[in-house]
Amino acid sequence: MSRQSGRLKSKGYYDDDEENRLLYKESPYNNLCTRFSQKTLLSLLCVFLLCFGGGLYKLYASSRTCGTSGRPYYMYGCDSEWRAMQTQLAKLQEDMGGVDVRGMQLQLTDLHGEVFRLRNKLLPVADTMPNFALESQGATISYHLTSETYHTRPPLITFWGIPLWYLPTNPRTVIQAHSSPLTPGQCWAFGGRRGHVFISLSHPITITHVTLGHISSMQAPAGFPYSAPREFSVYGKNTVDGEGTRLGTFVYDPNGESLQTFKLPGHTKGVFRCVRLQIESNWGHPEYTCIYNFRVHGKMPHMPVTA
Repeated sequence: MSRQSGRLKSKGYYDDDEENRLLYKESPYNNLCTRFSQKTLLSLLCVFLLCFGGGLYKLYASSRTCGTSGRPYYMYGCDSEWRAMQTQLAKLQEDMGGVDVRGMQLQLTDLHGEVFRLRNKLLPVADTMPNFALESQGATISYHLTSETYHTRPPLITFWGIPLWYLPTNPRTVIQAHSSPLTPGQCWAFGGRRGHVFISLSHPITITHVTLGHISSMQAPAGFPYSAPREFSVYGKNTVDGEGTRLGTFVYDPNGESLQTFKLPGHTKGVFRCVRLQIESNWGHPEYTCIYNFRVHGKMPHMPVTA
């Protein structure tokens, strides 16, 4: 007979033949202990994380506020630096004891206003009004009603002397946004001294002003803008094929500003959707005329029109 354990025998781990059973009857107890241990460890871990997280949050919250001494959170632990800053601040306040701080503030306000007024004076008048002939705002060019482009530069690609491709330049340049001053060479040219461009405005408006742009004499390579338009007329139209209304004729000053704005004498003639710019002459160039920028200013129908 094999040696038997009294504890196991009392638990019924032997059959009638006194042979040990294959089933381990302590397994329910052991599994229960295992499950209990896992749950206990998990609970303890959760409690630890909550306590640790709460401590971190409390530490963070306290670090974002000032202490009883009024120090910023980033100055804790730097008592010497904090005292030095307080000393310097006290000395600055003592040195400024006789200064009229309120008067300085008023002077600074006046100076700021003067700078703003000077800035507005230096801006071209065209930049202070909405432009309804701006491509990025919805204006377009009617090519079939516009003069043909004159290429002022030699072609980039030729075949047996026949030009195949030029640098991209077209009437769209006239209605695109430009910086001030204008950049020499970034213009649209048509052949001869007479030409025209037809523009569909971004919105139907009552036209009050127009702006024509060309580089100034100081920017011109020859010292004078011979290719600049001289006399030009502006016509308003409601449809592409409709009859136009002459809104005014003007003269561009070659010795003036690069962007020149002209007020229409009869700006109450109606609401127009399209504009035809007719160049009657230039300042002496025998081959072509250049237009750098053309803008149309006015008021939309629901807005009051001012003189």
